[in-house]
Amino acid sequence: MIKTGIILVFGVLCSGLNLLAATNYVVGCTIYNEKMEILRNYPANICVFFPNGNYLKSGTDGLSMRNSQNEPIWSMKGVFHHQINLSIDNKHILAMTSVIAKSEDEKVRYDKLVVIDLNGHLERAYDFSEHAQYLGKKLPGLWAPSGVEPVKWEMSHFNSFYEIPQNKIKSSSFKQGGYIANSLFFGIFVLDKELKNVLFHFSYNNAQDNYIHDVQVDKNGYLMIFNNKNAVGKNQDTYSSIDIFDPIEKKILYKFSSKPRQMFYSDYCGGVQRLENGEILFSDFRNRFYILNRKNEIKRYFETATIDGDGRFIMRPLQQVKQFDLTEFLKNNSGL
Repeated sequence: MIKTGIILVFGVLCSGLNLLAATNYVVGCTIYNEKMEILRNYPANICVFFPNGNYLKSGTDGLSMRNSQNEPIWSMKGVFHHQINLSIDNKHILAMTSVIAKSEDEKVRYDKLVVIDLNGHLERAYDFSEHAQYLGKKLPGLWAPSGVEPVKWEMSHFNSFYEIPQNKIKSSSFKQGGYIANSLFFGIFVLDKELKNVLFHFSYNNAQDNYIHDVQVDKNGYLMIFNNKNAVGKNQDTYSSIDIFDPIEKKILYKFSSKPRQMFYSDYCGGVQRLENGEILFSDFRNRFYILNRKNEIKRYFETATIDGDGRFIMRPLQQVKQFDLTEFLKNNSGL
């Protein structure tokens, strides 16, 4: 049975802590309880919340850590996008930012994967402006992340970046502690622990133009993929799915899509999370998120809305929602 509800969403991008007993939903920088009541809202695009009441926030002014009294601890300039995650031990920040460079006398944007410690020190990075051999063509007008320094072209478009957990993949490339990231058009990348080398790189041919917004390594040894645009025939409607994929055998082991397929469709945006109980949480372009139970049934469904500055309800694409236990953060941070 599908349960429905309406929730108010103030942010459009999200991230959070590693999986704990799931009691809260996080969308952007807004925290909800299981009744979909807003508990906290912070004015930023992406937030990560810590048990001591500190929180990391990203906006047009860059990345910054705030204490439980909402005072700045440190800040870092840059345009950070799509999602911010923590390492498996919760001691490092994983983020995607931008590098503006020149190509044929035109300004272009490259992605840069960065790992930062909790004190705001950059520990390692992989700058795709220095590794353009993995990139093929300019991407015109897809996304302009910097209003300060607008660009005409993108040379890459990364959507997710995670540390690889302990898993059962039979390949040394997917060892625990490495990293996995995905880029529109240019495929899935597995990098070593030091972010110096690409160990594994392939195109996900089950999605048109590698159009996926989230890819993670599952502890069972597979990839969990938010597939925005399935590769279908010319006369068939595009649809979205959640894919479980064997990266060694290069085959899909499981695919969830709606019936009819067009009900779950996310042209862009979207995220997926395996919950501690084995269920799957995912969102879509039409401001909805779902919980898929272990019988492949939609257990819960919510439709979201945003309030604009004039108090009006508007619909915006939902990048992703994630579920965490933020009991300690809520205890130690009283909000704004």
